[in-house]
Amino acid sequence: MKKWLAALSVLFIVAPGLLFIIGCSDSGTQTPPIDRPVSAAIIDQLSPMYPNEAFIRDARSELEDCGFTVDIYSGDQITVNFFRTLTSHNYDLIILRAHSGLLGVDPQVTNRVWLFTNEEYNSGRYVPEQLANRLTYGKVTDSGTWVFALSAEFINESVTGEFNNTVVVMMGCSGLYRMDLAEAFVDRGASVYLGWDGSVVLDYVDRATGVLLDKLCSEELTITAVVTETNDQVGFDPQHGARLRYHPVSAYSQTLFDLIE
Repeated sequence: MKKWLAALSVLFIVAPGLLFIIGCSDSGTQTPPIDRPVSAAIIDQLSPMYPNEAFIRDARSELEDCGFTVDIYSGDQITVNFFRTLTSHNYDLIILRAHSGLLGVDPQVTNRVWLFTNEEYNSGRYVPEQLANRLTYGKVTDSGTWVFALSAEFINESVTGEFNNTVVVMMGCSGLYRMDLAEAFVDRGASVYLGWDGSVVLDYVDRATGVLLDKLCSEELTITAVVTETNDQVGFDPQHGARLRYHPVSAYSQTLFDLIE
């Protein structure tokens, strides 16, 4: 196992960026079209290396204006066990501002999309899950720290509980390059998973996600319209050509509030 793991490195590296989002409503918080409180989480795994306080502030404001209570997670909070128990919060919307992608030594890569934590790697921890390909390690830059990364198998087999029709927005690289991670979230109860089908530059994906949230929340568009209009407005990733997509296709005609109701 150690020999195999030691060969892994990160293929996709993103860069910091900025975002400006127009608020949901000039008149203050709206009452969501659903007869219960709604909640959202912004999981900012990138904050130690690539902080973007403007994105977090404006995304939070956008969601709160639309009636969500919002929790922000960042830095050392983003551990393996944080993801293991994420379903316990019953979030309606989860935004993953996180490193993700394929791992390996070019040109050979593993057949999984990996989602990064900020928990420093330790070969003696979570050994059964490492052996089962639920966890591995990687780093973003040559000088970075090795941290744990989790796979679709981790979501399917190690996460406790179920997502309750949660809408998941994956901002990392290659979140939908392969379908495994998207399918895992949906299999565990998410109603839809939105992400990009290749590598993304961070200033682009921060900006695109701001547009996406506005169309999800303020405009209350269907998922198809959200994806189409976001791609039309911000274009594909300028360096890698990645585009926003979603899974499953059955969500095409539903809005955010349809999906979480």
